[in-house]
Amino acid sequence: MISEVKWEYAYTMDPVPQQRAEHNKLFHFFDELRAGRLVTTKCPACGKVAWPPRTVCPACFEDELEWIILPSSGTVQGFSIQTSGAPPGFSLPMVFARVELTEQIHFVGRV
Repeated sequence: MISEVKWEYAYTMDPVPQQRAEHNKLFHFFDELRAGRLVTTKCPACGKVAWPPRTVCPACFEDELEWIILPSSGTVQGFSIQTSGAPPGFSLPMVFARVELTEQIHFVGRV
């Protein structure tokens, strides 16, 4: 007879970050996304704006960062259209674009 083993869920192994305050220091990012706003962190000590949001400043290692709202529009610098091989639950075509929000912040995302 095989005994039943109960495993405690290991949050550190979760490929999807827990989007609640008790599980993630960056929970505010997910709250703002749900509200339709894109935010990131800014260091009050050196002024560095980080993307993606951080818990520690990559320039001076300050750990008390501020949240700032990013612009709601940007410049598309290039795009790609995927016409096959979509993951389950996604419809084709899928459009991906490289967007520049500010001089320091640019990213690739699905449009």
